Amino acid sequence: MLKQIGANTYVLRGGSNIGFIVCDGSAVVIDAGLDKDAARRAAKAAAELDARIKAIIITHAHADHFGGAEALKKRTGAPVYASSFEAVVIENPVLEPLWLFGGALPIRSLTNKFTLGKPCRVDVRIEGDELSVEGIKLKVVRLPGHSPEQIGIGFEDTLFCADAFFPIETLEKHGIPYCTDLDAALATLD
Repeated sequence: MLKQIGANTYVLRGGSNIGFIVCDGSAVVIDAGLDKDAARRAAKAAAELDARIKAIIITHAHADHFGGAEALKKRTGAPVYASSFEAVVIENPVLEPLWLFGGALPIRSLTNKFTLGKPCRVDVRIEGDELSVEGIKLKVVRLPGHSPEQIGIGFEDTLFCADAFFPIETLEKHGIPYCTDLDAALATLD
């Protein structure tokens, strides 16, 4: 379900939400969901907004956030953006289940679409705390902890904060969320 959350910002609700920043017919997509079905829903949502996807920004390299990136990139031709560390995992997704399994070849239960996303070449490595896409000025907010170089994207009065924050329903369902660095995750929450 596509929901407007700000003057020019929207969220496509799902297992992992997909954000949209839309200005003058151009859309910046924040995260691409788990798979090609999420990519298809994102492309459909952009069409509903009468916007052309100009960039796909991945907040962090967990399969539920980047698994649909390659399909969305193929569908739209939009470049993919990510921080340097996260880009390495997005391009080499076997690294996610490898680190989840302590660096050993992952067992089969760690090689499904929830932990082993489709690889996708990252076109732009995000550096600094500002980014401009098609004249849309974005604020890049470092949100490490859940993932080493997780970022959030700020625009107007909206911050797409990925998995830096979990709603109470998610915490009740799953308990303690996964963190690569608990101290960094707590600092991000502060």
